[in-house]
Amino acid sequence: MLHDRLMRRDRSLDAAYYSITLSMPLSEVTKLMKSAGKRSHEFHLGQPGGFEFEYAAAARSGAAYFVSWDNGFDWVYTVAFDFEDRAIYKAQGGT
Repeated sequence: MLHDRLMRRDRSLDAAYYSITLSMPLSEVTKLMKSAGKRSHEFHLGQPGGFEFEYAAAARSGAAYFVSWDNGFDWVYTVAFDFEDRAIYKAQGGT
């Protein structure tokens, strides 16, 4: 879509995000999302307001770390990983 290209939105990340399953290894998630993403010890979406449930669930997940991808349109996909590099929680959100 022209609008997506002008806004630099990558809709293929939507499909990739929905393909991520719990217990999926980091290497597979990275392959689906087409990049290593941004690794952090803190959960991050586009903004905390309106996503309180997601932030609380991420805090309860016991994640060792989080990896986030930005679709270029103020929308963020974040996956929580355990100490064995397996996905244990995922969320998306933006502004």
